[in-house]
Amino acid sequence: MVYEVLEQRWAKFEQAMKNVTNFDQILQLHNDFLNDCIKETLLLDQQLLKILSKINGACYIFSKSIQNFTENMKVNEQTPVKKRKNKY
Repeated sequence: MVYEVLEQRWAKFEQAMKNVTNFDQILQLHNDFLNDCIKETLLLDQQLLKILSKINGACYIFSKSIQNFTENMKVNEQTPVKKRKNKY
């Protein structure tokens, strides 16, 4: 989400910088770039930011759980299994 917004805005900013004739125009273009990035990455909506943060946290916990699970599986695969004697 963020990458797509920043990449497009940066290309637009670079293109506009080619036509700059004074420092005030640079400042205005830079401010416009920053404002567009903030708006389009949804960083101004606090409610949405909280939701995205919770989703990100859940994804992190899930990925850590999967990582721990796969590490335990590797350890279990390396540990030799003792053969049981059949009682029958």
